[in-house]
Amino acid sequence: MTAIIRPAIRQDADVIGPKLRDMDRLEVLLTLGPDGPEAVRRCIEQSTHCFAVHSGSPKEPFAVYGVAPYLPGIGTVWLLGTDEFDEHRRELMALTERTLRAFQQEYPTLIVEVAEINTKSIAYLKHFGFVPFPVMDNPYSPFIHLVRT
Repeated sequence: MTAIIRPAIRQDADVIGPKLRDMDRLEVLLTLGPDGPEAVRRCIEQSTHCFAVHSGSPKEPFAVYGVAPYLPGIGTVWLLGTDEFDEHRRELMALTERTLRAFQQEYPTLIVEVAEINTKSIAYLKHFGFVPFPVMDNPYSPFIHLVRT
């Protein structure tokens, strides 16, 4: 299947929110609260660039991702998906690199906060040049920060 990218809309939150991958659900719970659709909606609304990914049939998205402003020149990247995302992970690798380069036109420095136990996402991000940024880490938080410049 070919992944199709389009601008995300608020209604995508109602599709993805209830079906988040377990690790995404945990990260959302710890940062934005228990309401998956509302958390996804907030991510979409706070982002300067935000996209949805679907496989064409059905046209329901299986992931949304974007970048939100953090500080001047620094953007926070994020991705929330359903279990279907893992079926397309390989296909989305090339897209991810292009997307990150595009985001860095506006935000030369990208940061991401990931649950320390989310080893799959941490490995994925490291593949794209994100490195640990412990200056931002709180020893009492279950999250670590990664940065790409």
